[in-house]
Amino acid sequence: MSIQEYIRIIRRRGWIVIVAALLAAVAAFAVSTIQKDLFRATVYVSTVPARPDWGLGNTAKDLMRNFALNLRTYENAAEAIARAKLDQDPNDFLANTQVATEADNFAIKIEARNADGEVAKLMALTLAQMFVEERTEYYAQQDKDNRIEVKIRSSAIGYDQIQPKPMLNSIAGSV
Repeated sequence: MSIQEYIRIIRRRGWIVIVAALLAAVAAFAVSTIQKDLFRATVYVSTVPARPDWGLGNTAKDLMRNFALNLRTYENAAEAIARAKLDQDPNDFLANTQVATEADNFAIKIEARNADGEVAKLMALTLAQMFVEERTEYYAQQDKDNRIEVKIRSSAIGYDQIQPKPMLNSIAGSV
């Protein structure tokens, strides 16, 4: 087929593509309006070795993976719920909490999601505070040179809305 024939087909049937894109955008917007609000709060916990040597630095990086696993236990979730006085099940708490390590900057990222932004913030901060208290108590018994300093980078955290995003969904739907 020649280019003229393609142009003729586009002129004649191009409206179908435009209508389909508009319908997809409207459908995506409609789905976004049905979605429940969801907020995310993130807190970073710093895990810096007491002395700047290669061995303790690598030990700290290796321990961070274990710290992240230990943070996501049923027992920790139940204690965080009790401390924060939340009305949640520990399994729901764990389902809405993510813990990740950032070994390159000696940090543990705790992210909590909830329909209420303040609750998400409280979830993340409570879990972080529990971890810092537990590690500080443990390292107080260790030799000062072998400690890993654990602290919350900043307790002044915010939260952002991650769902729904009708404009973004509409644009994605139209494409």
